Amino acid sequence: MFGFQLILFVLIYIGISGLIGGGSIEAELTQLESVAKSSQAEGRLTDIDVSEESVVFSFDQNDFIVKSSSGQLQFYYNDQILELKQDLDDAAYYTFDNEAIEHFKFKMRDGRTLELLFGNVQFYIGNMENGLAVFDTYGRLYEKDSVERFKALDGYEGYASGRGYILSRGLPMLKDTLLVGKGADVFGFLFPHHDFIGKVQLLGRYTHTFDKPHNIYLFIGYSFGVTGLVSFLVLGVLLLVKSIKTLNLKSDQSISCISILLAVGAVFLFNDSMVYSTSIIFSILGGLTGMQE
Repeated sequence: MFGFQLILFVLIYIGISGLIGGGSIEAELTQLESVAKSSQAEGRLTDIDVSEESVVFSFDQNDFIVKSSSGQLQFYYNDQILELKQDLDDAAYYTFDNEAIEHFKFKMRDGRTLELLFGNVQFYIGNMENGLAVFDTYGRLYEKDSVERFKALDGYEGYASGRGYILSRGLPMLKDTLLVGKGADVFGFLFPHHDFIGKVQLLGRYTHTFDKPHNIYLFIGYSFGVTGLVSFLVLGVLLLVKSIKTLNLKSDQSISCISILLAVGAVFLFNDSMVYSTSIIFSILGGLTGMQE
């Protein structure tokens, strides 16, 4: 009876955690297939290539090109030069005479800066002394191939409400914290927020800020070093082993202990250290430790 009560408590806790987190675990897991399919969607921004005289925005099989020639800007869709027309909804903007890119528009903010809109995505092209450059709304310079990613997660960035993307960009950050971490709660400051293309593909915008990893293992590894993460995992394994040795393996208590530890480990894959989860989780772990005395 005792074991049944503990398991029931854990199931209720995970269910509440899922609701607070914005969705059920089943919904998160079944999202894998839909995310993989969505990666094949038409019209995604896939690349930005910047040179002194041109900027090429690649959308799957098509390119939108901005060229600078003798101080004048010209626009191309693939190899077709585009004619301009004034936007009927906002006279400050200009659109293009091509139905395939009717949602593209631009305006000149000053003599050296072009504001370019692709639907809800906004970029700025600056005519600098050494050529053209691309910036975001925060003035961050776009630098191609400056963002490292864990390639095994390519196509699964949207998994678990974007946690796949955070892991994809966050795991390579651990190479800088093999021995010593960067400190608690600095993940958001050092995350590669200049990953314009990755964010646009995931969210349809690049202005979102990821301030935490939504994974306590990644959080510990980056905050306190990989050595700290290993220590944390060793403590968890020791507690599991002690639970098995101390209690009868076939007893309700032993089964409950193992189930709780595995459930807590699974919760840590999707959550950080938060008030609503951490206090409950470590209370459970403390209770398990006391049961073995």
